[in-house]
Amino acid sequence: MKSLFTFAFVATLLCSSVIAAEPKPVVDETFDAPLSKKWTKQTGAWKVEEGVIKLSQLKADNHIAAFRLAQPIQDARIQVDFTLKGAKVVHLGFDPAKGELKKKGHLYSVVLTPKQMIVQLSRDKNVEESKNENLATAEIDLQQGKSYSLVLEMKGDHVDVELKQEGASQSIKATVRHPSIHVKKPGLVFRVGGADGQELHLDRVRVWN
Repeated sequence: MKSLFTFAFVATLLCSSVIAAEPKPVVDETFDAPLSKKWTKQTGAWKVEEGVIKLSQLKADNHIAAFRLAQPIQDARIQVDFTLKGAKVVHLGFDPAKGELKKKGHLYSVVLTPKQMIVQLSRDKNVEESKNENLATAEIDLQQGKSYSLVLEMKGDHVDVELKQEGASQSIKATVRHPSIHVKKPGLVFRVGGADGQELHLDRVRVWN
């Protein structure tokens, strides 16, 4: 009886430690050090200071600001902690990896405006008449100067999205499904819209595979 009890006790401890262990993210950007080489800028302005990366659009570019974080993913969990400092629209987007789809262009994005959260499937640039498709839309009240967390969980052809303000008891959620979502993706794309100097501050970006 004693040996059986000992085995059961050890097994319980092992199970508890497995459950309690938090998986380590493959990306954990806190912006307390120089920007990693995973980041690239296509358009816009950026700078890292005070523990955040500050992103904004430039009028001279005549294009929404776009910044990429290279990290191959497929099924993944992503958490972005951010604060609006003037920015009017924010996208967290994804492209299909090369050879994954016949379509040309982006895959899908989560679009945040002051009043809406939209999960948007991107148009196929090979098809002239194709348009972006809103897979889900939720009403939000996105405020300047407030801290938020945006969490995406991609698994198979499903995406669960949650937006939560720091300290709030409730969050805004959306779930969508589309067969193209499950393809491999080369990384994350951040887009920021607004006038010069209207910034998006990213406090932390984490990715789990």
